[in-house]
Amino acid sequence: LKRNLTEGSYYLRDENASSAAREFARDAVEYLASVVEFDAFDKLQKSYTSNAAQSTMNDEKLEFIINALDAAVGKMDGYISLFPKESVDEAKELYLKYYLPVEVQLERQNMSSG
Repeated sequence: LKRNLTEGSYYLRDENASSAAREFARDAVEYLASVVEFDAFDKLQKSYTSNAAQSTMNDEKLEFIINALDAAVGKMDGYISLFPKESVDEAKELYLKYYLPVEVQLERQNMSSG
């Protein structure tokens, strides 16, 4: 993720914007890493939910995780805001066309036709 975001920042022609994008990327990745490295997730296994995480989860840990994820989203929003709106819109359309699950695509088509 960090490498992709850093590489993406080089598409920005303005050096100040490119530098700001790299900073947003670094911060977003650090917030995400803090969730993974957090005490509740020390012993994550490949299973969908970790018994260790479930047994040690409390309100304080949950609040930390939510705050870290909110901060990561904010940094990613800052990163994306540095790119031209047309480019962002085009990327969203490509995502919707090629990566959105078929079930969601069908639901969207049904909503727009009905």
